[in-house]
Amino acid sequence: MGCGVRTDRLALRKLDDPNRAAFYTSGRASNEAAFLYQLFVRMVGIGKGTVTLDDFEHADTLLLFGQNPATNHPRMLGALRDCAKRGATIVSINPLKERGLERFASPQHTLDMLSPKGVKISLVFIRPKVGGDFALIKGVAKRVIELDDAALSNGTERVLDVDFIAEHTVGFEAFADDLRAESWDAIIEESGVEMDDVLKLADIYAKGRAVIATWGMGLTQHKNSMPIIQLLSNLMMMRGNIGRRGAGLCPVRGHSNVQGDRTVGIEKKPTQEFLDRLGAAYDFEPPREHGYDVVETIHAMLEAG
Repeated sequence: MGCGVRTDRLALRKLDDPNRAAFYTSGRASNEAAFLYQLFVRMVGIGKGTVTLDDFEHADTLLLFGQNPATNHPRMLGALRDCAKRGATIVSINPLKERGLERFASPQHTLDMLSPKGVKISLVFIRPKVGGDFALIKGVAKRVIELDDAALSNGTERVLDVDFIAEHTVGFEAFADDLRAESWDAIIEESGVEMDDVLKLADIYAKGRAVIATWGMGLTQHKNSMPIIQLLSNLMMMRGNIGRRGAGLCPVRGHSNVQGDRTVGIEKKPTQEFLDRLGAAYDFEPPREHGYDVVETIHAMLEAG
């Protein structure tokens, strides 16, 4: 192993461009090891979601797609409990109705443990069939368009964030036309969700002023993951729910320590504050450019031959 490390160090020193090196890690590493690893990487090269934990304190609506926090990432359940306690609307969108998302008694809060029921977490449960998430999200987006068309016709407040769309998106009209043309029968059939539930979810989303959409591997670990995340991102952009306090996209890793890796700095787009503090603590200037995610890394390797 020592020989391998020595060889790798020499190879890194020979690189004329640090962008030609990519580094990969696993959640099986401890957080302490992960912290040292990302520090080493940033000393030789470059340092994903659009929200921070602080945004959860300001969100009024949270859409939880394809995840079971009580089972797979219980640290998040504490944040959801706090959101529920202050009155945020939480919707669980998952074929499995997880008990921990119905009610949760936090072991860190005495009153929770003394209560026979704990804290109610999710207000609504939407249960698409396996693989039905794309159709469900498209149904919600279609309904948002319908609500906005009606508002425009009646002269009432728009449902779409037209300023955000004009400034930060391209191709919206083609996207909207595709939604209008989509069949409700196809959406209901492919999603496995009754029309009333699709409309209920759309209504909750349309009324939210600061919405976080968060998802686990239920959306990402199958062949259609990319179109689903793209569509969910489009849905969030329809009402400007990216780039403002209390709103945004939040991918959650399926293993608690993978999320821990993110916490200690292993990500392709760290905050400037994190880099400033890291540089001050270790007396070096961390690179400020964005790095690659796993897929981008593989593409770059293929293109480089």
